[in-house]
Amino acid sequence: MAPASSPRYSCRPASSWPPTRRRPRANILESERLFRLAASLDVLIFACDIVMAVALYVLLRSVNPGLALLAALWRTAQATIMITNTIAFLSVPAALTNPENTGRLETGELEALANTYIGAHTTGFSVGLVLLGLGSAVFSYLLFTSRYVPRALAGWGVFANIVLATFTMAVLIFPGAEDMAAVSVGRFVPVFLFEVILGGWLLFGSVRLPRTAEPATVSH
Repeated sequence: MAPASSPRYSCRPASSWPPTRRRPRANILESERLFRLAASLDVLIFACDIVMAVALYVLLRSVNPGLALLAALWRTAQATIMITNTIAFLSVPAALTNPENTGRLETGELEALANTYIGAHTTGFSVGLVLLGLGSAVFSYLLFTSRYVPRALAGWGVFANIVLATFTMAVLIFPGAEDMAAVSVGRFVPVFLFEVILGGWLLFGSVRLPRTAEPATVSH
């Protein structure tokens, strides 16, 4: 989630920028290749989200198959929305360089058009974050009940992802809320810490899988 956030925040609507930096058209066209690279990396990151959702489903379906499936579907929907959302992001340089647009529209109108696509991308990203928070909260709950990872870590994951989903819903309902420091930091920092620590635990630690009873041998 963290790497995928960078292109979104590097290209927020110009209305939210300081007056001296409200040059979205120039900024994007000067770094168009980097802009497209960031969007392409988004697609790969969200595709990996689907792989992670499948892996967690396989791990946790024995704990509660219904909840594991629900979480996997929420995370898959999140990744699908965010991948599709990249179309709006890539439409920005296309709109700014289209000869029909540059020949008919003034610079201010082109920037307004670009901001429309950027705003659509921002909204789509937020919708995906709500589903990400819901799906990850359920996965964290299953990790908590299964004791596959330390319960304190899993419990923190439940809390962090509920905060992410709740705060992002608040941003969708009250658009100006994302400019508040408490909302901006509160919805990302807890879940970022959880994902980093959980990722480190899964890479360098071990999952406490329950032992299966060995079949009894029949002597003849």
